Amino acid sequence: CVACEYGKYAPQALTDSCLDCDAGFHTNNATKATTCTACDAGKYSHGLTISCAYCAVGKASVGSAANCSECSSGFVANTIGSSLCSACSAGRYSLSTSNCSACPIGQHQGSTGQSSCINCISGTYSSLPGSVLCDICDLEYSSDSGASTCSLAANGYYLTYTSDGDSVISHNCPKNTKCEGYDYAPVPNSGYWVDRSSYEHVSDIYECPRETCKGAKSNSSCWKYAAYNQSDSYQKNGGTCKASKLLCTEGASGPLCGSCDVGYVYHGETKTCTQCGVAKDFTYTFMVLDVV
Repeated sequence: CVACEYGKYAPQALTDSCLDCDAGFHTNNATKATTCTACDAGKYSHGLTISCAYCAVGKASVGSAANCSECSSGFVANTIGSSLCSACSAGRYSLSTSNCSACPIGQHQGSTGQSSCINCISGTYSSLPGSVLCDICDLEYSSDSGASTCSLAANGYYLTYTSDGDSVISHNCPKNTKCEGYDYAPVPNSGYWVDRSSYEHVSDIYECPRETCKGAKSNSSCWKYAAYNQSDSYQKNGGTCKASKLLCTEGASGPLCGSCDVGYVYHGETKTCTQCGVAKDFTYTFMVLDVV
C-alpha cells in the first residue's frame, strides 16, 4: 500500500489512486489523508492543499470558496479572513475596499454602502465630517453648493463684514434698493444714489433731486464686497466700476449725480444733463396779450 500524496485523500482503501481534494477544500494532513474538508468562511483554497488560506484585507468569502471576492465600492473588509464585506455606514463612503472614510465638510451621505458623498445644496451646509444630512441656513443667510458654513446673504438681504473681513452679518435690504443676496451690496433704485467711496456707506441711500440717477444692475460684479477694495483704476478714471457709470445717466456725475460733465449742460425742464449742441424737442406754450 502507498500513502496518499500531498493534497489527495482516501476515505477508504483504494485500489487505483487517491482522490484529489478539490478547490475550496483541504486535507489537513500532508500525506495519508483520509478526509477532504471544506474551507471555513473567510478562507479559500485552489485545491490539492493541506490547509486553506485567509482572505486578504478588502476581500471576503463564504465557506468552500476557491477564491475570495473583492468588496464592491461602498463596502469594506478591514481584517484578514473576513467572511463578508461590511457596508459603510451613513455619513461615510469608500473608494478602497479596506476602509470607510467620513464625508468631508460641505458634503453628506444619508445611505449606507456608498462610494461617494453628496454636496450640500445651496442654502444648506455641513460643518462636521461624517454628516448624514445637511443643515438649513438661517432665514437671512444662504450658501453655495458644498458649503461648510452659511456665509452668504439670502435674497432680500445684504452682508456687512467685521474688521478682519472674515465674519459676516446679514441685514434686511434698505428702503429704495434691491438686494439679490449672495455677496452683493444693496443697489439703489432709479432716482436714488449711494456713496461708493467705501463699503461702510452701502446702506446710506439718498434721493436724487434731478432725473440723473438711473439705478443700477444688481447682478454686476461691481456691487460685490471685493470690488470696493480694488485699485482706483478699477473704481475711478473710467474704470469698469466707476460710480458715474453705475449710477448716473449720460453726462451726469458726482454726488447725487448732481454735476454735468464737460460738454454737457443741465436742462431745467428735463432735469437731466444734455449734450451741448444737440437739439431737443420741447413744447412751449405762449400767451399773446393785446397791448392797447
